[in-house]
Amino acid sequence: LPIGIKTNKEGLATIRIDALENIDDNTNIFVYDKTLSTYHDLRAGNYEFFLTIGEHLDRFEIVFSNNITLSNVDNEFESLDTYFSNSSKNIIIINPTLKNIKSVELINMLGQSIYDIKDIPNENYSEFKTKHISSGTYIIKLKTETGTLTKKVLVK
Repeated sequence: LPIGIKTNKEGLATIRIDALENIDDNTNIFVYDKTLSTYHDLRAGNYEFFLTIGEHLDRFEIVFSNNITLSNVDNEFESLDTYFSNSSKNIIIINPTLKNIKSVELINMLGQSIYDIKDIPNENYSEFKTKHISSGTYIIKLKTETGTLTKKVLVK
């Protein structure tokens, strides 16, 4: 279900559930951010994001899903993890099942790619140095042969 947003102010915006009618309690409701390639569970809380002035007609979708579909996605990336180390300023990847990772991308909340790393070693543990990264919230996006794992991180 596509959502279009038009704003005359730059800044933080929110998508939230105000009320639900005729929706089963077992149905998950997500907002899909096409720019960041991320899903956010609206039943778990509001989705906050940064928008620039203008029309954003193709960026967001509301997605409905049952638990069976989501559990399959969760199992696919169960052992793969990534995080940002604030002490070393590195992107860390933990890959105990040696999934073939095609790329690692660090994206700011404006949807801009800050780092895009293509040659990922097939190892249990990998670190990638980042230089001169500003404090803020970012998305780490790992692309594999079977899908994409995204994780929101806070850089201090």
